[in-house]
Amino acid sequence: MARHMIHVSETLAVALHSLQGLKQQQEEFSGQYLQSMKSMSNNSKSNFNFQLHLLQSLLARSESNKARLQNEINLAFNAEAQRDNKVQARIGEEARKKTASMKAIAVVTMVFLPSTFVATHLWFRFLNGEDIM
Repeated sequence: MARHMIHVSETLAVALHSLQGLKQQQEEFSGQYLQSMKSMSNNSKSNFNFQLHLLQSLLARSESNKARLQNEINLAFNAEAQRDNKVQARIGEEARKKTASMKAIAVVTMVFLPSTFVATHLWFRFLNGEDIM
């Protein structure tokens, strides 16, 4: 949709430029060759002016629509970025909870691993018939 708005604005700008060129050519022509036809010249000037004003207003409207569309695109992008940030915050909170449980597992392991090692070592000595003390 944005590219269509840009295309409409460009087309209107080209049409406005073309019509201004036609008006200038008509004024030059009427100044040189149509001195006797003043009323016809004034009528055509009036038509050209009307068409010029019409195209200028259409171009202004098209430019404002293009700006509105850009604002809508920015709004949609920002809303999506905000949603992504909320998801990232939720993922971070879950990771923090898992980190806390991993710390608890690490503490339990640090407490019981040395005693497990000693008990296992003594058990194997007992099975081999060696004196424990």
